[in-house]
Amino acid sequence: MRICIDARPLQKASRYRGIGTYISNLTENISLIDKGNSFSYLSLKNGIPLEQHEGTQFCEWLERPVWRPKRPERLHWLWDKMFLDKTLTDSCTDIFHASDITSLPSQLSARKYKFVITVHDMIPFLFTNSYMKEQPFDYQFALKHGLELLKEADAIITVSESTKRDVAKYAKIPNERIHVIYEGVSEDLLLIDRFESKAIIKRKYGISEDYVLYLGGVDYRKNIKNLIISFNNLLVNSDANFKLVLAGDVFTRKDNKDVKAVCALIEKLNMADNIKMPGLIDEKDLNALYGAANIFVFPSLYEGFGLPILEAMACGTPVITSNVSSIPEVCGDAALLVDPNDVDSIAMAMHKVLYSNDMKGQMIRKGLERAKKFSWKMTAEETLAVYKEVYNNEDK
Repeated sequence: MRICIDARPLQKASRYRGIGTYISNLTENISLIDKGNSFSYLSLKNGIPLEQHEGTQFCEWLERPVWRPKRPERLHWLWDKMFLDKTLTDSCTDIFHASDITSLPSQLSARKYKFVITVHDMIPFLFTNSYMKEQPFDYQFALKHGLELLKEADAIITVSESTKRDVAKYAKIPNERIHVIYEGVSEDLLLIDRFESKAIIKRKYGISEDYVLYLGGVDYRKNIKNLIISFNNLLVNSDANFKLVLAGDVFTRKDNKDVKAVCALIEKLNMADNIKMPGLIDEKDLNALYGAANIFVFPSLYEGFGLPILEAMACGTPVITSNVSSIPEVCGDAALLVDPNDVDSIAMAMHKVLYSNDMKGQMIRKGLERAKKFSWKMTAEETLAVYKEVYNNEDK
């Protein structure tokens, strides 16, 4: 088989998000376990060189570079509709693996290859007021068109049963055409000495206090507002002496409307001294960041998978998270689940875990065991099985 995987998200800001983690780990592990097929990756000629991303094995792969204008980025879907099909056909691709429903090739011509797509979530269709309606008209059209093109895919991969149900509902696709393949946890994330972790975080990020950690995005569904209010309630109603660390590159973007809203809330509650925003965390420091935290709190309103939850567990950090979407499916009984809309419930959960060594120890043990059930090697093996099934299916 000649398989081409779309790696272009690694050349944009998406490389720091879940989709970037997914593509990097999928390609690396496929290259380690499969030597019989021919792999290539789709990249941008005018994007960040993929060789800059540590942990990938791209140097062993054949590159299929395509060019498209950097601006306006919202028209990239139209560029793909016009030219992606030719790139794939000219390279004699047997299977194209896409990672974005707006980056599917046009079906105006007779397709000579098959395509597989991984759907990470259905956020624009679930939160139309906060996501879909904020997008320009042409991008809204691209999303809706992509929803129709999903029906033409030879196989759809989702990262959870929850996302599978969402895809089946919004794209009206039979369940049997959708394969659930879970994401994995990096083998580099593990239980290490907490004092060592704290020393690293103090030296590199200036955080010396005990802290409650959040790592991720700042958009509406991440529910940062309720996290901050809950943390404030914890401080007001107890003698807790912790900082709240909001980690992630996006928190440094002061022109971002969601970041502005977070900063305004912090100022309103007079919490500037209680919250730290260290910005982008070097990948090699993630283990220490998680490991030094007293607890990891992730009160998201929706997740297609929720990888940071498992990452925290792998580092031996107790997790408090939401009881919605894919999260209970991923966590099992290893996390304390709360209603993300109930700030009192979140605050009480933080107090409960922070001040109960027995509960904390039990959660750490369960979390370590839960994280072991998810590996990128397994993700790669199951994805290869989908490629083979699609390739051998003569019906499409």
